[in-house]
Amino acid sequence: MSDENITKSSAEETPGDRLKAARKAKGLTLEEVSETLHILPSNLRAIEDNRFDQVLKGATFVRGYLRRYGEHLGLEGESLVAQYNEHFAAPETKTAKSGVKRAARSWRARPLGGMTTSRPRRAISAVWRGLVLVVFVAAAAGMVLQLGWFDDRGATSSAPSTSTGPAMLTLPAEQPVPELVDPDSEATRDEGTAEMVSDQDITRAPGNADEVVKDEASLTTDMASESLLDSLRFELTGDSWIEVRDASGNRLYADLVRAGGQVDLEGNAPFSIIVGDGRGVSISYNGRLLNYSYARNGYAEFTVP
Repeated sequence: MSDENITKSSAEETPGDRLKAARKAKGLTLEEVSETLHILPSNLRAIEDNRFDQVLKGATFVRGYLRRYGEHLGLEGESLVAQYNEHFAAPETKTAKSGVKRAARSWRARPLGGMTTSRPRRAISAVWRGLVLVVFVAAAAGMVLQLGWFDDRGATSSAPSTSTGPAMLTLPAEQPVPELVDPDSEATRDEGTAEMVSDQDITRAPGNADEVVKDEASLTTDMASESLLDSLRFELTGDSWIEVRDASGNRLYADLVRAGGQVDLEGNAPFSIIVGDGRGVSISYNGRLLNYSYARNGYAEFTVP
């Protein structure tokens, strides 16, 4: 058979045919390959039968499986992926990778100059809580002075109330202008009694204002506490697939990261992490370097913390 015929025959073979032939040539079973590569036998069988739409987790994992399976059998992984993209991949899946990257980018932390820790964030949050409390206390004090809850001598009025019903807080729209009156007249005595009742009513109001200040300060503290998130950092010296899910099962990131890349994420721990080739991936959790184990081919799947 001529070289031209051999090349044409190889080009006509599908990725599944090439993988199946290479596996049989090495005398390996699907179960043996599955145990080594940590890929489900059902996924390997679907790939060899060219039923790529039945591989779990979609086209992105198909490409990763083709690359790992091919390299394990001594084939060129990128050639298998290119053949799959040209003849089997659906049009919409060819742009899915960039869409995942854009979605994941929104979860990335802002650029950092060095390793991040949770301690500085807690210190900053404590400072903010203190500032918020000071602002509310100052606002309450200003309200007390503006509404005239203290008399000119700096003490609250202790005059007995002549009202027979429950005390009511009554605030005039405008403060009346003081007038000079005859202290011995009956009208003056009546007005003086009414003013004492008003002062007595007003002195009971600051307790309510303090409760409002405490409630708002507590709410601000709770909101600041909820804003503290755990952080992950991936630094790569080799190409690897990385997938991260938070405590609620939401996928924070899923993409192939090239050597020299770095990925920063924030979310609620514990995190579920899949690393395609951990031999070239360094992972830090809340600023502390993780020591994790992976299979001989580099694959790792674990939970942090």
